[in-house]
Amino acid sequence: MLAAAGAMLATLLMRNTASLTVLPERSPLFVRLSDGSISNSYTIKIVNKSGIARTFQLSAGELPQATLQIAEGDAPPIAAEEGVPLVVKPDSVGTFHAYVHVKRTSQAETPFAFVGRAKEDGEVVTYHSTFRGPAK
Repeated sequence: MLAAAGAMLATLLMRNTASLTVLPERSPLFVRLSDGSISNSYTIKIVNKSGIARTFQLSAGELPQATLQIAEGDAPPIAAEEGVPLVVKPDSVGTFHAYVHVKRTSQAETPFAFVGRAKEDGEVVTYHSTFRGPAK
């Protein structure tokens, strides 16, 4: 009984206090903008399992010259590798709509990763996704 209680306590103490889920918008898969760049839309869900509000710096890496913009804010697009701050209330799920713009892409599909880093404690959550563009 003591071993089971110890295992449960260890599991509780080692659990992640955040998670990240990304859902690509399917209609349309991508949009070609007037300047020739390509835009993809994503629904971002960040789960904050801690008892305090946390600010996650959301970035998108591995996409050269990409910009990231959150629809819920008034901020202009910024470099995707820099990231944007997103506040998630305690014990809740923050839902955000993000736009990733790439100047040009030579591939129909490019793998990349969304990374959320909590400013309060440095916890990192990652979600691997795909940037879609026109087939050449």
